[in-house]
Amino acid sequence: MITPFTKHLVSTRFSPPRIGARHVARANLLAHLQRMQQCQLALVTGSAGYGKTTLLAQWRQACLKAGAEVVWLSLTTDDKGYIDFCTALFAALRRGGICAEMDLPLEEASAAAMDASIAAIVDGAVDLPKDLVLLIDDYHYVEAPLAHKFMQKLLDHGPGNLHLVIASRVAPPLSLSRLRMMNQIVEVDSAMLPFDLAETRTFVDENLGAGKLNADDLAMIHELTSGWPSCIQLTVIMLKNRPEMRAALRDLVWRSSDLQTYLSEEVIAHLPASLTEFAETLSVFRRFCAPLAQFVTGNDDTAELLKRMEDENLLIIRVDSDDRLSWFRFHPLFGEFLTTRLARRNPAAVRELHRRASRWFADHSLLAESVRHASAGEDVEFAASVIERAAPATWNLEYLSPTLHLLEHLPEETLLKHPRLLFIACLAVALTTRPTKAKTWLAQLQASALPDHPEIARSVPLDSRRLSRSRTTTRNR
Repeated sequence: MITPFTKHLVSTRFSPPRIGARHVARANLLAHLQRMQQCQLALVTGSAGYGKTTLLAQWRQACLKAGAEVVWLSLTTDDKGYIDFCTALFAALRRGGICAEMDLPLEEASAAAMDASIAAIVDGAVDLPKDLVLLIDDYHYVEAPLAHKFMQKLLDHGPGNLHLVIASRVAPPLSLSRLRMMNQIVEVDSAMLPFDLAETRTFVDENLGAGKLNADDLAMIHELTSGWPSCIQLTVIMLKNRPEMRAALRDLVWRSSDLQTYLSEEVIAHLPASLTEFAETLSVFRRFCAPLAQFVTGNDDTAELLKRMEDENLLIIRVDSDDRLSWFRFHPLFGEFLTTRLARRNPAAVRELHRRASRWFADHSLLAESVRHASAGEDVEFAASVIERAAPATWNLEYLSPTLHLLEHLPEETLLKHPRLLFIACLAVALTTRPTKAKTWLAQLQASALPDHPEIARSVPLDSRRLSRSRTTTRNR
């Protein structure tokens, strides 16, 4: 028996949350969903806080204006089972005037009962003189294979006027290849959901007031959040409460306890511990791939874990690369959150991960990343050896600038202990318009190292007059 209190709780699930007056109209995404009029399914997938529900609510309004019959269902953790899912689904359909006389399949999960339920929905949709749009939010709560099978059958046998819209944090286990081949699916994924800069500006202006932030501050907010709607909203709330913090905007976002709580409760709380630990391990890298992950973790299931992270929309982004490897990175704020958790749990692990990564990047001729990770892992000797081994036989300007950048990551005492490295540093700073620094280092090199390294002594092309001419040429330019 359903109590009045239960009815009250259930009733809130059949209409979307109210769209505030200060929302951002997702014009581009709504235009993309417009194809839904000719498709059976629209699938919106993305991590927590990326505006999936708001997008569906905006699309619901567009469908109502177009004259469609619209049914809304918000799922919860109580709907993971087949019977619970069907109960909620049919309750939503009845509110839309569909299947009003049909008995719910509460006592059995047989194939015959499922087919009868599907037939009732199809017949109810066919009898409508207009389109029926069924919007299901938070589908990621559904776990029962029979529930997914039910939805698959509804997609396979649904009439032309029945359109399903599903929002989920993870890609649902439905067979969608036929729909893709027939151009019967519209997909909005995690790469499309973030705000662009114009949408970020609109949201900030609507909520803080036009002109309250200058262009640089707006650009910084967009850069820090990568267009993550919930994080932008959190930033605006913090600025409302503490407007004096605009001068320290970057720190305000990174150190927000509300953001940490949101990430803990909404993003990783439902993940198995093994996947969370795997994500924490990879968070120390600016980018990562399956071979790197396997090398540093020793886990043979890295490819499968990375795929699951993608399927879970775990704030993970694919990175364009010139090689054939599939590279990824975390959203910067999420990556920082994971790294902080790892450092708090096991500080020594962070240093060791950097050291392992430096070896992998060095073995794959990725010099800059190898040196950066060696430096972060406090392994400056390995960083020095990588630069020494990588020095080309013929110098060119394309090599000098990045080499100087790498050398600046090393302490000067490390340079002084490596004569060949110090010689490379002299060349780099001299030929990149820093002759004064080169003269200082060259004097130390000539005083302490050349007698024991005749090959360097023969190669030294620099003297005070040449360095002076280099400085004069630089000024004349």
